[in-house]
Amino acid sequence: MSAPEGGFCAAEDADSEGEEGRFYVWTEQEIRDALPRSEADLVIRAFGVSAAGNFRDEATGRNTGKNILHLKADGGIPILEEPDAKARLEKARTALFSIREGRIHPLRDDKVLTDWNGLMIAALARGPGPLKNHVMPKPPAGQRRFWSSAFPERAVDCCTVSGTAMQALADTWTIIRS
Repeated sequence: MSAPEGGFCAAEDADSEGEEGRFYVWTEQEIRDALPRSEADLVIRAFGVSAAGNFRDEATGRNTGKNILHLKADGGIPILEEPDAKARLEKARTALFSIREGRIHPLRDDKVLTDWNGLMIAALARGPGPLKNHVMPKPPAGQRRFWSSAFPERAVDCCTVSGTAMQALADTWTIIRS
């Protein structure tokens, strides 16, 4: 969702090909057609895919027969304890991603809104703490350059908090004062 010149874009449309969620959702049959049988069975079990689907039509509330692929929030998926299951699931996920990239992408609203970008930068700075992940995500290319050039009078290098995620962020990003 990064704009080519830097900054984060405002939004992405929900529909493509005239259908809500089309780019992101899968039918059980699409998964079976895309993957070898054992990988399809693994994906279907791990992601809880069903013929009825878990994606509901916004207007009617009815299941569409399509599925949003997501693992259980509590991580309690016994199938992932099977030998090689995680590697097989990653291989299948990569294959499905490749197929999805062949679909028509939703349109992107390429406005770069300062307030939303500030929230995104703050989330990236604070995210590793609550997630107990001390690895900072690599910021999208061009963000620091974009913000420095867009608001040179407000840009500050924030490099005073050592040994924290904020320090790692500050080494790469520009923090904008409100």
